[in-house]
Amino acid sequence: MRKGRSLKHLVIATAKTLLVVFVVCFVLTFVDSYGGDFDHWLITLSISVVTTFVVGITMLVWGIPTHIYMRCKNLKSWTYYLLSGFVPGIVFVYVFKPFGHEAPYDLFLQAMQCGAIGSFIAVVFWLSYYKLRITSR
Repeated sequence: MRKGRSLKHLVIATAKTLLVVFVVCFVLTFVDSYGGDFDHWLITLSISVVTTFVVGITMLVWGIPTHIYMRCKNLKSWTYYLLSGFVPGIVFVYVFKPFGHEAPYDLFLQAMQCGAIGSFIAVVFWLSYYKLRITSR
């Protein structure tokens, strides 16, 4: 495959993944906050935008370089993406402690949750890049 076409597919897969992250986060946040004290679409929108921004930075710093490395090593299975997507969530929780300074067990649970979300996002990227490719002639 030509380099230009590969870059085009990489950009499209990244954009589709970020769109999925935004929509899923928006729907989940809206459903969770509906009828509560923070029932407003602007709060839901801001949470979704910030989450998508954090995921975008993580994809630039970790996801895309890891994807390029795995392509060079011919590791194209979704399980490699699942495992590699787990790492940033763990690092994110233990380095930045975004949910506050908790007990070690609570940090572990938060790391597992963020790792699972990262794995989901990595598999969405894998699907976008390898399986749901928009073909152009």
